[in-house]
Amino acid sequence: MPHIPQDVLDRIAALERQIKQLAGRAQIRPALNQVLSGDVVVGEGGQLKVKAATGVEHFRVGHLGTFYTDENGETAREFGTIIRRRDGSIALSIWNGQDATNPQVMRIIDAKGNEIIAENIEQGGLHRPHGAQAWFDIQPGRWPKTESWSWETLQEAHIETEHGKVRIFAQKATVGSGGELRLVINDQEIAKSDGGFDDTYAIPNFEFGALVAVQLQARRTGAAEAVWATFCRVHCVG
Repeated sequence: MPHIPQDVLDRIAALERQIKQLAGRAQIRPALNQVLSGDVVVGEGGQLKVKAATGVEHFRVGHLGTFYTDENGETAREFGTIIRRRDGSIALSIWNGQDATNPQVMRIIDAKGNEIIAENIEQGGLHRPHGAQAWFDIQPGRWPKTESWSWETLQEAHIETEHGKVRIFAQKATVGSGGELRLVINDQEIAKSDGGFDDTYAIPNFEFGALVAVQLQARRTGAAEAVWATFCRVHCVG
């Protein structure tokens, strides 16, 4: 058997160890559950989905599997976003693009499948909910009135606060000159006027979901024999 120097044997052993390490590392797959830096791009008509073990798709962004007609009259893929509840019903969506000109509709849908919030994509603003229109008597002689020289509450509205401000439109009429109105929220004066009110006012000590009392008060001033007043509109605004 020929003599082999010890350093050659050591080198061969070291090479074997390195080959084993490289072979082992080749079998290890890097974790794909984090993006620590950079962007994630889903292109070429792809989509990003989140599914439960039951198969229910809870989230999808990208191609929705639906189509619309583009400006050239050709069928195009529709991209958007859908968020579903655990039963698979849609809770929020941005899709149903009618064509290449109109934007997609943003909708919020309740658990019963009713569309409770949707935008008007053609004219702007809300499509749903429909804002209630206030009705009021236009004959001042039938409005609440006071003949007192002190403040007297003529009307009161109770509002559940969803926004930090309240939009108020109120009118006044008198016999003789004078008369004054004021607005009171939860016993706190927020505005006075020799005429009416048509403005937006901050709700003092605002607390979401609280019930506040908005009062329209009036009193005689000057030569006024009586003061009539009425709320025409009271509603919360953002």
